[in-house]
Amino acid sequence: MIEFTKSKKLLNIDNNAKTVKGQKYGYLTAILYLAPSNQSGFNVCPQASKGCKRACLYTAGNGSYASVKLGSINKNLL
Repeated sequence: MIEFTKSKKLLNIDNNAKTVKGQKYGYLTAILYLAPSNQSGFNVCPQASKGCKRACLYTAGNGSYASVKLGSINKNLL
């Protein structure tokens, strides 16, 4: 069983190398990083296709770190 701890922040606002680029055009971008249902036990994307599930970026980049994965799972549970 995964132990729930409340996330410090729910949304990641303009703290991503790709979303920061939009700031120069006046866009503020917020991202909600969540875990897939097979990791969290809570399906937040009930309409997800098989292709979407295969292409999930859950473990890409910093998502490969255990602490980042746990944070995403905790946000699902929240």
